[in-house]
Amino acid sequence: MEKQRLNISCDTITLDVFIDCAVNNNLRRLSKDATDEELTEIWNGINEEYATKSGNVKHNYIFDLAKKIALLENKIKIGALMIQFDNDEAKAMLQKIGYRGDVEALIKRDNKTLLSLQSELEKANQNDGTGKLTEADFLRWINIVSKFMGFRINRKVVTVTEFLEMERLMKVKTDK
Repeated sequence: MEKQRLNISCDTITLDVFIDCAVNNNLRRLSKDATDEELTEIWNGINEEYATKSGNVKHNYIFDLAKKIALLENKIKIGALMIQFDNDEAKAMLQKIGYRGDVEALIKRDNKTLLSLQSELEKANQNDGTGKLTEADFLRWINIVSKFMGFRINRKVVTVTEFLEMERLMKVKTDK
């Protein structure tokens, strides 16, 4: 079994398998032939590898949401302040923060997005006492990374390592 164990890692399992194991404890998805003890050993190795590669995902997820909320709140405040002025400086500032065209409509759109992000943060902060991620947590995170990447991430194809690399790229880009 040792040889098979070495082949099952974050590099080889898809997000779908990982999520099913993490959320539903369905370790049979890792291997049909392994014993329960072997599956537990394999899963512990995968979990350790995942923790090393990703850090605390729920914490990072909540932190990223809070950061996005703060940035969007500031953008809305600056936009609302700048539309009161009708001069080139105000227009340049609006363009610099991404408001072009109907600024009032864009601010309304951003307010809706802000409410959605605040609701998502509230849900993420609710804890069932286990600290365990739910499937909904994983799906929200996949959707956030998908939006950043510009394409839908297929959780049945993308490996855990590939996803974590996409997440890392997103963090590098958004931290600039």
